[in-house]
Amino acid sequence: MRKSNFTLKNNQRGALTKDLLVLIIKVSLVIFVTEFLVMVSLDAASINRSIHRDILDALLLVGLSAPILYQLIIKPYIQSTQSAIAQTEAVQNSEEQLRLVLEGADLGFWDWDIPSGKVIRNSRWANMIGYSYDEIQHTTQQWTDFIHPEDRQKAWQSINDVIEGRSLAHKIEYRMLHKDGSIRWILDQAKVMKRDADGNPTRMSGTHNDITERKQIEEVIAESSLRFNRILDNLFAYVALLDTNGVVQEVNKAPLDRAGYRREDVVGGYFYDAPWWNYDNQVREQLIAAINAAKQGNSSRYDVVVKMGDDLVPLDFLIAPVHDDTGRIVGLLPTAADITERKNLELELQRQAHLDYLTGLPNRRNFMERGEIELSRTQRYENSISILMLDIDHFKIINDTYGHQSGDLVLKSVAMTFQQVLRNIDIIGRLGGEEFAVILPETGIEKAIEVAERLREKICADEVELPDGVKIRFTVSIGISALIDKNSNINLLLNKADSALYKAKQAGRNRVCW
Repeated sequence: MRKSNFTLKNNQRGALTKDLLVLIIKVSLVIFVTEFLVMVSLDAASINRSIHRDILDALLLVGLSAPILYQLIIKPYIQSTQSAIAQTEAVQNSEEQLRLVLEGADLGFWDWDIPSGKVIRNSRWANMIGYSYDEIQHTTQQWTDFIHPEDRQKAWQSINDVIEGRSLAHKIEYRMLHKDGSIRWILDQAKVMKRDADGNPTRMSGTHNDITERKQIEEVIAESSLRFNRILDNLFAYVALLDTNGVVQEVNKAPLDRAGYRREDVVGGYFYDAPWWNYDNQVREQLIAAINAAKQGNSSRYDVVVKMGDDLVPLDFLIAPVHDDTGRIVGLLPTAADITERKNLELELQRQAHLDYLTGLPNRRNFMERGEIELSRTQRYENSISILMLDIDHFKIINDTYGHQSGDLVLKSVAMTFQQVLRNIDIIGRLGGEEFAVILPETGIEKAIEVAERLREKICADEVELPDGVKIRFTVSIGISALIDKNSNINLLLNKADSALYKAKQAGRNRVCW
């Protein structure tokens, strides 16, 4: 609409200029004709009179010079006037367009004349903090007064950095005080728009954008994230969040504290390069395979031993993909639990399943399994092997006289003597009650008799001190069997050794028979 008015005014001025030129030409013609008629009607004497002649010459000169005067003076004046009016209207149009843009973008605007200190603002600038346009004074000091006291220094620092050439643009978020006492968050952006001949800034313009709602959302998200991280940090489980490339985005406190690592040692790097995994190439490669599977939408769970500081710790490890609402994989979620206690319990159960609870020696089942393996090896390589059967003499009397706890001490003493006298390759077992057996690999009957005698003499010479200070002695009887042919099995050898043991007892105990 404003452009149409401007065009109409230009057309009107063009028509006026044309009419004026035609009028000047017509007047000039009238003057010329008039002078000609006057001169014709006058006699020669009148024409020669200077006063009449001067008047006519002047009129003729005006008429003849009118077009020239128009081109040299009137037309340039009209053109310069039209140009000034057009420039003024162009500036008005630009300012109107800027106003409309700022209003459409809901932006506050400020324009600072630096030498004078005068600042012009629009009404939206004022409305953002609850004031009308008339209430806002055009001074920089009032802008300072509206800023939250804790943010004033950093706001001015940003302005001064631009003015003094340390920064190209002023861009900062800070709090402003609303008229009703509330706080509004403002994004303030500005640049130097004009400089003097020496390059010093003389004009700076910028915009205000109310970002309070965005800040409130960020605070809610930050608070939710803080609460979530607090929950994670108080979990015994180990939790991390990876992007789809396997780079660690977050990790909870538990694995860091357990291993003595810093957050910056892990976050921002590939998960498989973290200290937990990179101590062992096989462990690291297994994790890389699990990460690649998770990228394809597949979860992986397995037990793994990781490095926690100086310790190797067993973990129940799981890594799974994280999907968004559309089902797209947007991250990877590894979780783990320390299963040290579980592993220890498994080892203890395994120990209890294979070892005698009192003496720590292999129990009957374990002894028989290991014996079969050793006998098979002996037969394959055609070596010799012997078995000892040992029984504590009068063990029932010891229990009845001194109590079962004393009997337990006696059993432990025998087990310790085995460990002191026998070799590492010898297989020892408690078969039940006070009965023990020993497998002597690569040992013939003669050597087995020597070993049995050493055991008998050592046990006979030892004494067991009871809790009340009483010391007791005891003896053992030992029976021996040796491998005779390839058809023998562990049960057959044990039966032969047991028969020899019975023979030793029948012969008066505390002796070795075969």
